Amino acid sequence: FFLCENCFKVHKQLPSTKNHSILSLDEFMQSKTSLLTANRLLLCERHPQELLKLYCKDCEMLVCRDCVLVRHKSHNYSFVDEIIEEEKAHLQDVTLKELEEILTGAKETITSVENTQATVLSNNEDQLAQMTANFEEVKCILNNCKDDLSDEICQLTEDNLNPLQKQQKDLGALKINVENCYKFTKKTLQDGTSLEIMSAKKQMLERTKYLQELHKNSPTSPVTKPSTTICYQLDQLKEIFKNLAIVVDLQQCSVEDAPETFRVDELVRFHVVLKDTKSRPIRNACGIINAEVIAGDESVTSTVVESITEGNYAVEFLPKKVDDHVVSIKVNNNYISKSPLRIAHALPTSAALSYFSDSDSSF
Repeated sequence: FFLCENCFKVHKQLPSTKNHSILSLDEFMQSKTSLLTANRLLLCERHPQELLKLYCKDCEMLVCRDCVLVRHKSHNYSFVDEIIEEEKAHLQDVTLKELEEILTGAKETITSVENTQATVLSNNEDQLAQMTANFEEVKCILNNCKDDLSDEICQLTEDNLNPLQKQQKDLGALKINVENCYKFTKKTLQDGTSLEIMSAKKQMLERTKYLQELHKNSPTSPVTKPSTTICYQLDQLKEIFKNLAIVVDLQQCSVEDAPETFRVDELVRFHVVLKDTKSRPIRNACGIINAEVIAGDESVTSTVVESITEGNYAVEFLPKKVDDHVVSIKVNNNYISKSPLRIAHALPTSAALSYFSDSDSSF
């Protein structure tokens, strides 16, 4: 028996057990005393003066001679020395073998768990690297979009400014001509002699009429106004970015309503349910669902995936062979729950009747 510290103290105090030989685990492991030899030193608790030399097979316990005479006289018992080799062989063949099998299975499971952990970590690194690369690409796309918008805005601005700049230039020239004509006319009228005024009259009138004509033909308001503005569809953009990358929970994704059998040239249709890590349905995911159907050694290429409702997709194919069809559904090359699955060919009615008829005839 193995004892804790408290049991050890009690064991040394009880009259029936105080004379027992007790070794620490280290002493026992280092000593050359075998387990069988140590057991020979055990005294019976009911008969402290008697050694435990016999084994009751019915009760599966060590007993002394007095126990055999009193409590176990009708039981099947033997001396330990007589059965120890047989029991050791049994323990060797059964117990140790079972423990070895458990140990082998545990080691294989540990190896599998370690390999899975390594795969999970590697997959994590790959996904983080892919995510970083994808978002860098998105940033590049956004920057290119920004540059394109900037070029378009600048071009539109230039298109608006050119006529305004020409109008400004023409109006500036008209203003200068009017100012010069005004100064000349005013100066002549103030300081000119009668002969000078009459001599310049025709010139001043013609110049004034010409400037009036220019002014009349000149727009009285800007020839162009700001004609463009940018409408930022931020709400749609936020929605796009929200669904730009989704963490798919492969354990919550599954194949549903798959038939167990099929018939040649009859459409086979079943559903695929996709959910993320928050149990939300994944929309617009036809592009990440890979459906492959293999009949025998031949891949069926006519597989179709279509969206039905949010997170619910239909997969269909038209079987052309009687071989069992193996259907594999993957999301980004990872199997989802209940995939792959096998769909067997259904026996035609006539063949089924023939089969059962043949079976009945054998009785």
